[in-house]
Amino acid sequence: MAGLIKKIALLVTPLFVLSLSAPFSSQAYLTSIVLITEIQTGQGSNEFIEIQNISDYTLDLSQWRLQYKGATSTSWSAKNLTFLNPLMTNLEPGGRTLFTASGYSPPNSVVLANFPSGLADSGGSVRFLPLSLDENLGDSVTWGTSISPECSIAPRHGDGESLKRFPSGDGVIVDTGLSGQDFYVSNFPSPDLIDDQDPFSIDEVVDYCGMPEEIIDDPEAPGTIEDPGSPPPPVYLKIEITELFTDPVSPQTDEKDEYIELFNPNDQPVGLSGYKLESGSNFTYSYVLGDIALQPGEYFSVSREDSKLTLSNTSSRARILDPKGEVLSETEPYDKSYQGQSWQLYDGIWQWTSMPTPSAPNIQLSLGGATAIAKKLTAKPTAKKVKAKKTSTSAKKTTTTKPKASSLEDEPSVLTYTDDNGNTRLQPYIIWGAGLLLFSYGLWEYRWDLINMVKRKRTDEA
Repeated sequence: MAGLIKKIALLVTPLFVLSLSAPFSSQAYLTSIVLITEIQTGQGSNEFIEIQNISDYTLDLSQWRLQYKGATSTSWSAKNLTFLNPLMTNLEPGGRTLFTASGYSPPNSVVLANFPSGLADSGGSVRFLPLSLDENLGDSVTWGTSISPECSIAPRHGDGESLKRFPSGDGVIVDTGLSGQDFYVSNFPSPDLIDDQDPFSIDEVVDYCGMPEEIIDDPEAPGTIEDPGSPPPPVYLKIEITELFTDPVSPQTDEKDEYIELFNPNDQPVGLSGYKLESGSNFTYSYVLGDIALQPGEYFSVSREDSKLTLSNTSSRARILDPKGEVLSETEPYDKSYQGQSWQLYDGIWQWTSMPTPSAPNIQLSLGGATAIAKKLTAKPTAKKVKAKKTSTSAKKTTTTKPKASSLEDEPSVLTYTDDNGNTRLQPYIIWGAGLLLFSYGLWEYRWDLINMVKRKRTDEA
């Protein structure tokens, strides 16, 4: 009998081991288990994100991911967390913790991890999710300048302010799923501290979702019935930034050959007079464009020689604003540049390419491929005539859409998949299928022992 039990144990053990190797299932949780409780953005290195564990479980935050998306971006980029103590990554039930931009340590606060700075103050989104990217378990916040009737976007906050999540007054923080209803502008940022004070004082809260009626009904506002002769405000069409060339190869130089590429996605020409380009991690450098007409579908490279805009080789980004100061397009920040490569927008994703394409549609070539092409020099953009202001930036007209380059990555196998960490793993059905076959074989191999055991049990009972 003992020998039979040992054999059955040998059958069950492989399945138990397989169950431990299967991916973690998040279905044990039914709702969010962390919430973002406060965030401060757009202030260089003085940026922070405060989160709280609202579950009944201790969470290992090294198994979670922080992501950021600019206001005009359609894709998420990683903000990799660097834990100050690799052995301290857990967050207890009900506990709060703090992530800060690298090098920032607020007074009277305990920082758990750092992330690269670069959260735009003009608008954007941040989310904190497990490695499974299950949005039901994590949390996100979106802020900006647009007034949303559904209050789905939190307001923009300025220097010395932060966005805080409303407390409900009974020790529970508000979570409606709409950033405009969940967050308010606070004049008193308090990273890593519990915000249990009354948040509804006039000095603390900016009413964002309810616009003051006197502003809407102002009879002196231009364009109203009382002033029908006032011209309507100008409409500025969207212009996109599609490429940054940051580190030319000799004999080219940074001073002459760096460029920022613009693209007109509209079906009509756009005059760029008064549009402004800004560059730098904190948009320190700026350049106002002259009287240049960008045709529909046309790409246009603005060289550093003309604009004097600096693109750092270590970390930078760029954005374009219309004459009213509204941000139209903003690149994802990069943390490191590669000589002869350009930082380009391709299929909605910012990535490095070994084939810079000034004033032309982008071509995706990975850093690992096309070595000979990577060494090829990029031609200096030619000058384009302007009407009022001399601007010897380059332009090339095209009416074609950006071609899709063939992917250099291997097609996924029916037997394997790649997880979020880039590791190749067997498909779950292969693992469970193998386990089922092993179990079935064991039943067949020891079938007579099992039959005899059942017979002896019946004899003993008789």
